Amino acid sequence: MGRYLLARIAWAVPIVLAILVINFLIIHVVPGDPVQALVGDFPTPPGYVEQVRQEFGLDRPIAQQLGLYLWNLAQGNLGFSFANRQAVLGLILDRARLTLLLMLPSLTLAAMLGIVLAMAAAPRAGSLYDRAITALSLIGYSMPDFWPSFCSPSSCDGCRRKA
Repeated sequence: MGRYLLARIAWAVPIVLAILVINFLIIHVVPGDPVQALVGDFPTPPGYVEQVRQEFGLDRPIAQQLGLYLWNLAQGNLGFSFANRQAVLGLILDRARLTLLLMLPSLTLAAMLGIVLAMAAAPRAGSLYDRAITALSLIGYSMPDFWPSFCSPSSCDGCRRKA
């Protein structure tokens, strides 16, 4: 069991690294200037855009930018949120407790419901009952997270039928 776990971790490291590199490259291939997004359309003093570009390392070659990005991630530096005016890691950690408080009961309930439905469907494999439970499970699994709140009558006038 220990060898299996070590092998899975050994495979996870290069896969996560590849995903990080691909995401980094996609962001740099997309048209647009990240400095312009930071500065905005406001008139800036001469040299300010170049100062921001240098501050964030965006004036360096892409290989150096990637190395800096990976080094910062390895150190736990996820950057700075300009919208919230604080470090991103701090924002994530502040919200992790409430996220887990919402996530754990819902995952526990979903797992228990899945086990009950599987136990009900297993003795009747291939029957209409089994197919109905499978279809219900697939619908529930593939439904977007926002759908129940988006279409609840209390949150949206568009979902109510006009008489």
